[in-house]
Amino acid sequence: MTPRPTLRTSTLSTLTSQTLRAVALVFAVSGCSDKAKPKYDECVALEAKWETAKARDACKAAAEISPNSKCGKLAAGKLSYLNGQADKILAEKAKKEAPCRVGKWVTHCKWKGEPRPGLLEAATYARCNTEADEVRIVGMVCPECECADRFVDPYATK
Repeated sequence: MTPRPTLRTSTLSTLTSQTLRAVALVFAVSGCSDKAKPKYDECVALEAKWETAKARDACKAAAEISPNSKCGKLAAGKLSYLNGQADKILAEKAKKEAPCRVGKWVTHCKWKGEPRPGLLEAATYARCNTEADEVRIVGMVCPECECADRFVDPYATK
């Protein structure tokens, strides 16, 4: 029977390796987690679903939770873009959902470069734009519908 060789390690290297393991464990368990990550992930997911206003709110929350963390900084960077986009979307939505006092939505279409003699009219914004889409198929050019009390004719003769 041959004797097995034994590994010789110095006390210093054993202490050093144990200390390094302890330090690595402390970092892994404690301070390395990013508190903004869940909100940032939510922000990215909402942005992918084109829910810009909700994505903006989630990014704002992530940036406030941990402004100096990696995800907090990423969220703050996205926030500048999302603010502008969300403001545009909300303004457009408010315009479309604004009450129409006269209850009639209109647009003025062009056919072969000439304005049509009459306005395209409908009772709702959605119906007006649906009808405008139908005549666009045959080659007419129609701007987006507006409420009749706010409508400014783009082809009015002066």
